Amino acid sequence: MNFLKKLFWPVFYIFLGTFFTILIYLIVTNLYLFSTNKNITNYEKRLSSLAEKCIPSNDVPVASLLIYNDSIIGEGYNDVSKNNNPSGHAEINAVKNCFDKIGYKKFKALDRNKLYLITTYEPCKMCRGLIEEYDISNVIFGLSKKSRDKLISIKKDFNYYRNLKQTTNPRLQYDLFKRYESFDSIKHPY
Repeated sequence: MNFLKKLFWPVFYIFLGTFFTILIYLIVTNLYLFSTNKNITNYEKRLSSLAEKCIPSNDVPVASLLIYNDSIIGEGYNDVSKNNNPSGHAEINAVKNCFDKIGYKKFKALDRNKLYLITTYEPCKMCRGLIEEYDISNVIFGLSKKSRDKLISIKKDFNYYRNLKQTTNPRLQYDLFKRYESFDSIKHPY
C-alpha cells in the first residue's frame, strides 16, 4: 500500500502533463476556427476541375492553387497513384508548378503578404513541412481534418522521435554542407 502511495503522484503528474499537452495541441490545431473565413468563390471552379483529374487514377480528389496578387502562379492536384509519387500531394504539386513557371529564386523573392495557398483539404504534415519551409504563411483550406486524426498525429510524432537514431558520423553531412556555396561555417561550426 505504501508503494502505491509513492507511485500515485508521479503517475498523476505524467497523466496531467499528457492531458494538457493534448489539450494545447487540439487548441493550436484548431485556431483557424477563431479567424474569419475567406471567400474563394473566384477559384472554386478551377479547384474543382483540378480535383476531377484525380478521379480516373483513384487518387484522393484534392486540389491546390498558389495565388499571388490575385493571380494563379501555381496549381496542383493529388497524383500519388497516377505517377507512383509519394510526394504527389496537391500542395506540393502547386508549389512545384510555380517553380516550373517562375523559378525558385523569383518565388523566394515574392512578398509573402501577397502569397496564398488555397487547398480543398487541410494540409497533411508533409505538405505543412513544405508550407513552413517556403514561408507560405497564408493558407486557406476547405475541409478540415477530424480531431481524431490530429490526435493520431501526436502518436506518430512520438513514434518518430522514439525511433530516431543519429549516425555515429554526423561529420559526413557537415563536410557535404561545406561544399555548398551558401554554407556559413562561422554560423554553423562543427
